[in-house]
Order: sequence, then C-alpha cells, then structure tokens
Amino acid sequence: MFVRPGAVHIASTTQGRDGLESVAFLNRDGSLALLVLNNRSAPATFTVRWHRSTLEATLPATSLATYTWMPKSN
Repeated sequence: MFVRPGAVHIASTTQGRDGLESVAFLNRDGSLALLVLNNRSAPATFTVRWHRSTLEATLPATSLATYTWMPKSN
C-alpha cells in the first residue's frame, strides 16, 4: 500500500486536460507517496523536487506511476 490509512494530502497539480496530474501524500511514518498521471498521447518527462533532492522521470503516454520514498533526517 502506497498511501496508507491516516495519510495527509500535501500537494496536487494539474496541467490541463492533456497534461500531467499529480497528487502527493505524507504517511504517518514520514514516508511520501506521489501519484503521477500522464493524460497525453505522447511520453512526458518531468522533474520531482523535494527539498534538496530531485528525480527526473519519463512516463509513457496515458500511464500512471507511483513513487514512494522516505525523506532523509536532518
């Protein structure tokens, strides 16, 4: 399970009808879950930024991906 019971919604984005949509959650254990939907008829490359960390990813056309991670402690 990526988004666990008790998770808090922390962000959402939409880029229009034919763009990328995303929603992010913070789980009770501190882990993060990001769901990204590519509504486009072509692959889409995007960058995820969380504090000083970044991830670049490419989603195939009309696909959904889930990314999870545990942020580093300060």
